Amino acid sequence: MNPQSRTRTALNALLWMAGAIALLAICYALITSDRAVVAQEAAPTPAPSGPPPDDAGGAVGGASGQSARPAAPTNFTGVGGNGTITLDWDATPDITEFEVVQWDGHVSPGRWRKLPFNSNRSFAITFDGSSAVVSGLQNGVKYTHYVRSKKDGATSAWSARASTFAGALPSVPANLRSTEGSENIRLDWDDSANALEYEVQQWDGHVNRPAWRTLPFRSNRGFTINFTNSSAVVEGLINGVSYAHRVRAKNGNLLSAWSDYVTTTPSAAAAPTSTPKPPNTPTLTPTSTNTPTPTITPTPKQPILSVSSGNPSLNQRVA
Repeated sequence: MNPQSRTRTALNALLWMAGAIALLAICYALITSDRAVVAQEAAPTPAPSGPPPDDAGGAVGGASGQSARPAAPTNFTGVGGNGTITLDWDATPDITEFEVVQWDGHVSPGRWRKLPFNSNRSFAITFDGSSAVVSGLQNGVKYTHYVRSKKDGATSAWSARASTFAGALPSVPANLRSTEGSENIRLDWDDSANALEYEVQQWDGHVNRPAWRTLPFRSNRGFTINFTNSSAVVEGLINGVSYAHRVRAKNGNLLSAWSDYVTTTPSAAAAPTSTPKPPNTPTLTPTSTNTPTPTITPTPKQPILSVSSGNPSLNQRVA
């Protein structure tokens, strides 16, 4: 190979390496950016260190040529809804304009910002007399607000602080009941107020430290679950073995307390329980694992159930 050919080959190799490095850098930037957005979205809003600044937008006492400063709103409260918070305060005669600020802890440094604004998401506000609905919120996250009155270009002092969780705490699922099938159990419960979804746990007695585990999971075998509204079918069970289950309601990050549990024994003689799979209802799948499936253990003893608490303790064993 002549010197010119070697030079060309070396140059092409360098260009190829430079392109590969640039491509890797772009991919890394995109991945870290996505992770940062996800982390920011999931992170709670840090609590503010103090009230917003008072710019005294009007003369106290009504100096000549200026409007008197209106009275600050009183009895300022917030009530969480699904992705919203409804703010209320006492009406003030002759005042129809108000301003609400929200603490934005997703910027550095954190600061008070007048609604509406964009930060880690778009926050909107709709006024209705002496109340307002703030939307675009994340359920289960606490938000802090202040309100003040405005009249003829003058602003009042800020109200007292209102710190409120977005979302409504769902009620505890009631009347949990079960129907045994062949290698499966169907669970049904009454609808919970403010529930967007549900979570079911099964007592796992096949581990060194028996405990409640959220379905689906893998222990001595793979246990799966399929939801339909306020019912679910648990599959992968052993006929003749008793299983305990409990359920709770979820509204974003807001969780109800656990229901009372039920103990059920699937049977080969029972009619197979159909698995509900309605349209647009996601089916949870168990996380893959490389842990080998051990030999099925003999039928465990029935759990010693606590009458006082209504739940098995961590030392009780249920298959």
